[in-house]
Amino acid sequence: LIVHEDLFYHVETEHDKVPEEKKVPNIKRKELLEKANMVVYRIHSPWDRKEKIGVVDAFISFLGWETEKRDFPWVKICILPKARSIEELAEELKEKIGLKGVWTNGVSQNKVRRVGIAVGGFGLWGYWVQTLADMGAEVIIAGETHEYTALFAREYGIGMIEVGHSTMENIGLKRLADTLKERFSSLNVH
Repeated sequence: LIVHEDLFYHVETEHDKVPEEKKVPNIKRKELLEKANMVVYRIHSPWDRKEKIGVVDAFISFLGWETEKRDFPWVKICILPKARSIEELAEELKEKIGLKGVWTNGVSQNKVRRVGIAVGGFGLWGYWVQTLADMGAEVIIAGETHEYTALFAREYGIGMIEVGHSTMENIGLKRLADTLKERFSSLNVH
């Protein structure tokens, strides 16, 4: 079993008195793995930033966009072929990805061309909003964010569109499965 996110829930704060081995979901998951005699390999950060086929680049490629050349593997800037409003961009994302809805802070009524990509949980931290803004982003497409960071972006004047953490990352994981099928044709990959 190859997974992207951590398989087990950790102790999150100093107030969390339940150790990892006592957390009910962890117990259930461990029992299932032992019963099925499964081996788990977790590939997160290396696959997020793997050039051309990793999570970030796979998402951008899926949308049919071009990446601005920068030496920053975690977040990227795309230049759209034509400017559009944040609302138009949100509609395009819904259609291409197959979503019923997305969240947007829609701070700008201006047309945008420079789109920051923050896959998965990179939209949770103001640091990445600041980084993408410094790279020239006019709007950020994030897997997920929370109110605090959305307010940071709004006050900074940057639009945000949230499409779902796993929604963005699953595109890159599909690319991982395809890559494994190509390289190891005798394996049965699902």
